[in-house]
Amino acid sequence: MMKIYLLEHLPFIFFYFFNIFLLIIYRNIGGFETLENTYYFIFLISFLLGVFLIYRYFSHKRLYDKLKKMPNRLEDSLSSAGTSPVAEGINRLLRVQYNLYQE
Repeated sequence: MMKIYLLEHLPFIFFYFFNIFLLIIYRNIGGFETLENTYYFIFLISFLLGVFLIYRYFSHKRLYDKLKKMPNRLEDSLSSAGTSPVAEGINRLLRVQYNLYQE
């Protein structure tokens, strides 16, 4: 479950490190007056990334659980994967596949 989560959010993490890199360049060309300002901005973007990743994890938790655990019966595939747009799309896909199989 956590592996899928990390793979899905790898671009955000790379973007975070790119922001840190730009921040260091900006500081080196004289953009900040003190080192404390740099630490403040690193803390701020780290905090915002953490809040975003925690929110995304809990909003997609049911989907990750569904992807981790394979269904034992055909009816198990109809259980909800959550309410996020991606989870609703997967729910819709599984319902259509179930109906096609029943025909």
